[in-house]
Amino acid sequence: MLAKTSRSAGPDSNCPIPPHWVEEKELSGSESDEDADDNENGVKIIVEFSLTPHAQAFDITVLPQIDVEPTMIHLRYQPLRDSVQYQPLWSDDLSHWDNHGFEYSYDDEETIASISKGPDGHRFLKLKALSQP
Repeated sequence: MLAKTSRSAGPDSNCPIPPHWVEEKELSGSESDEDADDNENGVKIIVEFSLTPHAQAFDITVLPQIDVEPTMIHLRYQPLRDSVQYQPLWSDDLSHWDNHGFEYSYDDEETIASISKGPDGHRFLKLKALSQP
């Protein structure tokens, strides 16, 4: 069995969430773990931090969007945080994920990661938020 540990934000932490953001959200203890869901909206704090310009501004509409064309799929997102690496991934079977093969374009503050559809005309996409090295 695998055990998962969560990182908490703080001055001595390698968590990408800075202490001032945690303070602005009025979080403490395990509420500030990057895997926590302090407001119970189904979105982890690391995702809210990665996709929201201000701690109190999270809205479901800031989540990545998918546009589908006859031969291409486009993942649209806003990379707002310097401390977070945004990594689009694709899969044809949900068990193996790859980050290669995307074409990138930009529209205002939005990044668009585009990839062709899979051999059966489908492809799964997701956006991973990682701490910057």
